Amino acid sequence: MGTRPLIAARYLEKEGEWQVATDVSFTIPRLDEGQNVAKILHEKVTKEFPLGLYGTVDTYDCLETSSVQSAHGKQQDQQREGEWHSSGAFSPIIAKMPANTQLNSGMMWRPWGTVTAIPYSVLAGPGISAELLAASVAQLLSSGILNGDSDLEAKAFTMDLDRFYRSDYSEDDMEE
Repeated sequence: MGTRPLIAARYLEKEGEWQVATDVSFTIPRLDEGQNVAKILHEKVTKEFPLGLYGTVDTYDCLETSSVQSAHGKQQDQQREGEWHSSGAFSPIIAKMPANTQLNSGMMWRPWGTVTAIPYSVLAGPGISAELLAASVAQLLSSGILNGDSDLEAKAFTMDLDRFYRSDYSEDDMEE
């Protein structure tokens, strides 16, 4: 089962910097494969809804496509959710938050420069390896996504969460 860092970030125009939400001990929240991103943000980070969700790699390139034969004999392309190539398997998910976002109790906004200077074992916390977080932060640093201006849309790939993460309810639950 895959685990990805969930980077809740906001850009402060006045300071000209990105800030990242961590808990008081500097731990970055994580998202396990199959979890609902909005629910995890709500439980762990903030009650506010993100402006957008982004990845450091193009998620469409990370999914494998296969052909399957339908019951009617037509060839159909089907994407296998959850079968990620290695470049996207552990890349962080960035939730762009409004500048005035209030965090849940126990969470704090930290300047991105401060977060990158903290030992990765501290950022990782329980349930996520320091190596995974180090690779994720390195990916963010090398891509420059959280450096410079607030134009995250030009630097990162927009994520379609309906395609990659299940909702909290199955279709059977919705019918009842």
